[in-house]
Amino acid sequence: MPTLPAFYHPTKIVSVDDDHLFLTAVSQLFSPDFLVQTFNHPDDCLAFFDAYVPPLDSISMTRCCIEHEKYDTINHAIIDVDVQNLSQLQFFHDKNQEVSVILVDYSMQKMNGIELCRSLKKFPFKKILLTGNADFHVAVHAFNENIIDRFIRKDSETVAHDIVFHTEKLAQEYFRERTKPFISHLETDGHLPLSDPIFITFFEFWCKNHTIKEYFLIDKKGSFQVTNHQNESFYCIIHTDQSLNAFVEFYNTCTELYQDKRDIIPFITAIENREKIPFFGPGKESWECTPATWENYFYPATIIHGREKYYWTVVDCKRLSE
Repeated sequence: MPTLPAFYHPTKIVSVDDDHLFLTAVSQLFSPDFLVQTFNHPDDCLAFFDAYVPPLDSISMTRCCIEHEKYDTINHAIIDVDVQNLSQLQFFHDKNQEVSVILVDYSMQKMNGIELCRSLKKFPFKKILLTGNADFHVAVHAFNENIIDRFIRKDSETVAHDIVFHTEKLAQEYFRERTKPFISHLETDGHLPLSDPIFITFFEFWCKNHTIKEYFLIDKKGSFQVTNHQNESFYCIIHTDQSLNAFVEFYNTCTELYQDKRDIIPFITAIENREKIPFFGPGKESWECTPATWENYFYPATIIHGREKYYWTVVDCKRLSE
């Protein structure tokens, strides 16, 4: 089942070709948010990856809950999914050094593109082979062997468009595969909108229309923090009937937090009527805010009809930081 990545951001694209002019042209195809590293010789590329460690490998997305009472039993593996730690990835200074896609020309001296991709097969980044007409059948065979992920005709009139289109698609796929185990842990208690094809289509279309360059999951309901190409950041908040009902139930049964509930009744009613949804900030709970300030944290929502109803709103990050 396809899922949205738990996060996505511009990365490093590697291009290998013994044609220096072609490498220069490739470097100019991508937006400045992407880093493009080029190599004229396969040996130089291999030397680079001999020392390469994916920056994401240093990010902990899950941890063993050694403090849990069942941790030491042989029948349980208690795992904690740290969404808050994941959301901090946006501030990780090396994140754009992550290689997500490599573009390799097939016809090179000393080592052809398929041989190079085979040598790099252990790495999780995606591999695109640039071929000529005579290399078509060789490329198909390499694709069927999972040595490469795409092949593009270098002599095609649309080669520039094809390179950008397939590189961006494969970069998304790279993050989808890297974060799929993380999403699987989050979905242990039930499906998330991140695996709903209708929500995936909606979110990708929304990101395209709003020129979103990166996004990061900020809670286990499926909300994201996004940043566009103008470096403006927003919270994309999502609720379901289950999460809204849980919010209402908590405040209907909780007597120790608020002796006098008159201040919060209008907000609870607004949720019950699905007129507004709450968001108090990333990693922040409602009880951390006094009822007098609650009006700052409730928003009208758009309903997305997917596998279930999703209640969606967008909040300017500046609003919560003021």
